[in-house]
Amino acid sequence: MAINYSDSAICGELLKDDLNIIAGQGTWRENSKIFSKYTGFVKEKNNIISVTPLNGVYMPKKDDFVIGQILRVGFNNWSVDINSPFVAMLYLSELKEFIKNGDDIENYYRKGDVLYLNISAVTKSKFVNVSMKPTMCKKLYDGLIISVCPTRVKRIIGKSGSMIKLIIQKTGCNILVGQNGLVYLNNGNIDLAIKTIRFIEKKFLEKNLTKRVEEELNSNS
Repeated sequence: MAINYSDSAICGELLKDDLNIIAGQGTWRENSKIFSKYTGFVKEKNNIISVTPLNGVYMPKKDDFVIGQILRVGFNNWSVDINSPFVAMLYLSELKEFIKNGDDIENYYRKGDVLYLNISAVTKSKFVNVSMKPTMCKKLYDGLIISVCPTRVKRIIGKSGSMIKLIIQKTGCNILVGQNGLVYLNNGNIDLAIKTIRFIEKKFLEKNLTKRVEEELNSNS
C-alpha cells in the first residue's frame, strides 16, 4: 500500500503504483511502482513525485541565496566556500561596484570575509558562480553564524517567510538564512533565536509548527 502524502517515507518504501506518475528526484521506478531512495519528505506536484532527504549536504541551485566565506583571492575573482562539496567563484563582473583597471581587489573582499550571495549559475559539471548584484547581497560584519541541516531550511524560513519573520519579530534579531544551511544573526536576543531555530530543526515534521514555535517564543520572552 502506498504511503499517505502527509507522511514522510523511509528508504525503499513504496510511494506510488501508477504508470501515469513520473519518478522524480530521490525516487526510483520498477515497472509501475515508484520507491523512495531516502528517508525524507514526499512531495507530489504536476504528476511528479519526489523525496527530499531528511539529512544531507547542500547542492547548489541557481537563484539560491547563500552565506559564504572567501577562501582565496585570485587575479580577477574570489573562491568562496558555500558549505557545499563545490567551491563557488565570484568574478569582478558580479559585483555591484565598478572596479577600475589596476585596483587591488582585496580592497573589496579579503580572505575570511563572509558574504550573503546569490547563486547565479550552476553548470552540469557543477561549476558554481555566485553574484553580489542582487539588492539583498552584502558583506556580513559583527554577528554569529550557526549551521543547520540544509534540508531544514524551508521549515526555518516558513511559507512566504512566515516562520523567520515570527522569530525576527519576537527576538529583535537581524537574521539571514542561507539555503546552504548557514544562518547569520546579530543584535536582539540571539540566544532565544538560536534556541527557536534548534526547536524547529527538532520538530520539523510536526503539523501546526508555526503555532508551536509562537507558543515557545511567548513562553521564553
